[in-house]
Amino acid sequence: MTLMSSKYRDGLSQNSQQPDGRLLQNRMTVTLSHTGAQLSCPADSCNLLETLERHQVQIEYQCRSGYCGSCRLRLLKGEVCYSQQPLAFIQPNEILPCCCQPLGDIEIEL
Repeated sequence: MTLMSSKYRDGLSQNSQQPDGRLLQNRMTVTLSHTGAQLSCPADSCNLLETLERHQVQIEYQCRSGYCGSCRLRLLKGEVCYSQQPLAFIQPNEILPCCCQPLGDIEIEL
């Protein structure tokens, strides 16, 4: 599993094992910086985009596989992991919700 870490790492209480040996919380919180809304994200969620959709948060997306980059968001706090390295170019503080999963509580800017 390829990891992309934020430079804003938080101390996280973690209690589930990821395939790469990292620990993952059972339920994470996704905070939206522009509203302060906090969304619950279960650890078994496929990706961050699906969590946002479950909470009726609309973002732009196209490919749903990390190829186009249209869902690109800023990661303000926390860490995410990718099951495969995305093909779209992203900056160090950007993530692709269509193909990443939070490793703990995160804050994003839409």
